[in-house]
Amino acid sequence: MKRLFGCGFRGSLKTIFLSSAALIFSATSPAFSLKNMLIYGPTSGCHSDTAPGYNVTVWSIAQWAAATTSQFAAFDTIVFEDCNTGSPCFGSASVWDTAVANEAAWVPAVTGNIFIIGSDPDFHINTSGVPVSMLYQFLDFTANGSGTGLYVALSCVFGSAAANTPVPLLSGFGTFTVQGATSNAAHKISNHPSLNGVTDAILSNWNESVHEGFDSFDPSFQPLAIATSAGVINYTAPDGTQGIPYILARGVTFIPTPCGLPGNTCTPFPTPTSTPTDTPTETPTVTPTFTATLTPTISPTNTPTNSPTNTSTLSPTVTPTNSPTPTITMTFTPSCVPNVWPDPFNALYAVGNVLKIGCVPSGAAVNFYTLSGEKVRTVSNSAFIYGSPFTAIWDGKNENGIPVSSGIYFYVIQNGDKVLQRGKFVVMSGK
Repeated sequence: MKRLFGCGFRGSLKTIFLSSAALIFSATSPAFSLKNMLIYGPTSGCHSDTAPGYNVTVWSIAQWAAATTSQFAAFDTIVFEDCNTGSPCFGSASVWDTAVANEAAWVPAVTGNIFIIGSDPDFHINTSGVPVSMLYQFLDFTANGSGTGLYVALSCVFGSAAANTPVPLLSGFGTFTVQGATSNAAHKISNHPSLNGVTDAILSNWNESVHEGFDSFDPSFQPLAIATSAGVINYTAPDGTQGIPYILARGVTFIPTPCGLPGNTCTPFPTPTSTPTDTPTETPTVTPTFTATLTPTISPTNTPTNSPTNTSTLSPTVTPTNSPTPTITMTFTPSCVPNVWPDPFNALYAVGNVLKIGCVPSGAAVNFYTLSGEKVRTVSNSAFIYGSPFTAIWDGKNENGIPVSSGIYFYVIQNGDKVLQRGKFVVMSGK
């Protein structure tokens, strides 16, 4: 791997990284491994077929019908595109007949992330200027979870459907019903990783950005975006915007979209009365009942000591007017684990041309290192984007502004000298 600096990296952190690298990669670095994508043949012929970073396999109807669960599970993601043997926007559910018939074979293989959209984004890449990197980000989300993922574009199949029409292709994942919801305006309602960097402006004005929306869906899924000009209102987003959900995902906890992000307009959330910290403090009100002597000692759960002065009878029950208010110190447990996307990272294809690391605590910094332990770049709060916790971004360049070489890199999230999290990812430079 090309050295980025002449002086190298010194100190204990280098020793940690070299030791970790030796354990993970043995004596030599492994060859870069592409993700494996399976495309349902009757829907193939679009940009997913040539997605960078993937070994793409397209199965015909006969191959799909004969495959077993273990054969489906050998892929990182299974894809139902919005093409119809190269033609745009297919309008009949019959295109999925083979997949519906053998759902008992492929549905159990899907244990990872799932992304479903009631539109045909692949077609609009050529016709409406939709960035192809957005589609690649959708696919990367499904391929980088734990287990085999799934990407489904419903295309125009339900563009004229009545309310509460079942979706046979999704029946193996719960109850899903849709209706026609033609809309040219869409609103992002979640800071979900699959939509990171995607704005309302990117999702809208495709000359029909949305074709169908969901009336109901399995509770393990969460809505990520809604159609706002379809004439249908069955959902109110956390920011108060109303419409019908048309993008769903399974695999990452819901994070409401805040106001003020580019392309989003909404009613601001109420200003919180306090700012939580990593070690929050609660002050409960305790009113103990006890039998007092002249100088009683009270020991509630949190062991406050109370010595009230009171006049007792033989055995009175005294309720003090000043209730002790002990302070309880609670231990903060992070609600999420840092994740990197896209991985592999290629600045030419990534949304916004940057690598993203989610769940970075406030006040922390992210340091990037080569496999040999040389420090490449430090990204601090000034380069984080909105969130709590934050998302750190890196443009794939070193401190001198020079793009790094292809290879395996480490990231280390630190708060001062304390290492909070570390991980690795792959960089692919060039086209």
